[in-house]
Formats: sequence, structure tokens, C-alpha cells
Amino acid sequence: MTGAAPGHRYRITSAIVRANTTELRLVPESGRSLHHRTGQFAFVEIQLPGLREPHPFTIASAPDAAELRFLVRGLGDWSARLQHTDLVDARIIVEGPYGNFRPLDGNCQHLWVAGGVGITPFLAATGQLTPGSPMGECPTLVYGVGSRGDAMALDELEAAARDGRLLLSLHVSDESTRFDPSLLAQIVDRADLTDVEVAVCGPDARVAAVERAGRTLGARRVHTEDFDIRQGFGPDLSREIDQLIRR
Repeated sequence: MTGAAPGHRYRITSAIVRANTTELRLVPESGRSLHHRTGQFAFVEIQLPGLREPHPFTIASAPDAAELRFLVRGLGDWSARLQHTDLVDARIIVEGPYGNFRPLDGNCQHLWVAGGVGITPFLAATGQLTPGSPMGECPTLVYGVGSRGDAMALDELEAAARDGRLLLSLHVSDESTRFDPSLLAQIVDRADLTDVEVAVCGPDARVAAVERAGRTLGARRVHTEDFDIRQGFGPDLSREIDQLIRR
């Protein structure tokens, strides 16, 4: 996609639309696949008319998964075209990975907080967990959405909770269970967040509120990742986007 990094060539094997989200599953066209860490994102460029503009999305698959997976929320013209296009067998260029969001760092208790589409890096992290994982206590995932229909991959998260890979705390605004960051310690059943690693991903206001609450409650660390690139994830990559479009 750029002179320095030509990207990895993949083929779309599955494109399923659920509610307002498109799930893409990809396999590499050759042996050269993307090597990523949990929490990272990549630019994707679908080789079809109207979809070639590169867009950044967090990788939803675990690093050792056979397929690369993305969940694309319907948030604009590009994603609307995506939902109404036959994508199976389409070629796609993936460039990356980028980002330094690490929800599984540290051998301690982990508290994950996701808002809306910010659930994606935690899906990848969940894929690395097994019951009785040596990474410390089972992570607690706090997932806030406007409505139950907005919850992405809820069936996977509920299955992970049932088999003991994580503790799920779902907060649904239109069911009067709206998430309140001041309740973080109560959610993990502790007096405070001492020795707890907090990772948060979602809209800016949610991230800022959780960061303030975490520090007030004495969290060991509050790990955040900005995301404000066309509702994707990662730091300000406006220069990289410009280079990709201009190539």
C-alpha cells in the first residue's frame, strides 16, 4: 500500500452482517501473513470498486488464530457499501499492525472497560484466554452499549463467561443499567483498584471518565488507546492515511 510497506494480501472467506456490524474473516493468499499482538489494528483496502479507500480497524482475532478477523460497525457511506456488497473471495490488502494497546499486560487482575465498538481489542484478548489462565485472575469485562442489539459478538462473550475465561458485566442504557465509572471497584468486588490493571477502549468521553475513576480508585495502571479515525482505533495517523490515499 505504500513504498515502505506493501501490505499483506488476503482473501475474504466470510462476510456476515449482524445487525449493523459486518464480520470479515480473511486468509492469506500466500504464506506471508500478518503478525500482530492483541490490541493492535491495521489498515484494510478491499480490492473492489468503491471500497478501495484504506480504513483502520482493530484486529478482532487472537495472534495465533488461523484467520484474520475484523468487525466493521456501520458508521458511514463506506461501511454501508460494505454491507451491501458480495465480498466473499474478494482480495484485500492489510497493512500493519499498528498500536500499543496491551489489555493482557502484567501478571495481575485485569479490568477491561469497553464502550460500543471499543469491544474489538477485548475480543482478540478473549481468544487468548483459557479457563485457569496463568495470567492472573480471570479478567473482568465491563461492556457498555446503548441497546442489547448494539452489543457486538455478545454470544462469544457470554460463552467465554460461561466457561470461566472472563467475568462479564454488561451495561445496557435502554434497559436502565447504564455504566457508571464510579462503580468500577464495586464491579470487581474490591474496596479500590489497587493492584488492578485497567484497560479501556471506546468513545473519548468514556475513556476519559474511566481514566479519572481508575486513578481516583488507585488503579495500578489505566491503559488507554485513543480512537478517533473515522471511528476506528489508534493514535492520530492522519499523515499515514494521507500517504495511503495518495499512493
